[in-house]
Amino acid sequence: MAVTDFNTAKQAIVQIYHAEIDKIVGTGFWLGGAYLITCAHVVAAASDVVSLQREEAMQGKAVRLVFAEAKRSRIRSAKVTYYSYEEKAGGRDVAILKLSEKIGFECNPIHLFSHSVETT
Repeated sequence: MAVTDFNTAKQAIVQIYHAEIDKIVGTGFWLGGAYLITCAHVVAAASDVVSLQREEAMQGKAVRLVFAEAKRSRIRSAKVTYYSYEEKAGGRDVAILKLSEKIGFECNPIHLFSHSVETT
């Protein structure tokens, strides 16, 4: 069931930090279980990568994050399991992260819905 209350849903928002300094570089969203979704350019910034890399170069990189909207301060780690960036119009900018451990507190994940579009 989808969470419709914003104050409940926002707890699944994470702050993503630079790999070496306590600087927030972007946000991500907990999808449930061990997975989060964010933008590829956020992962690149977190990894201090100057140019956006191909998926093979980013696979397995560690990302630091905090469930700050859930009033948590503990820095957690996640690894890049999927990374795709294409700058061209209609391109991609997405990364999937896998947490290294369970979140350990009650939280409702962000639900993503897909629907098919009929073309005529």
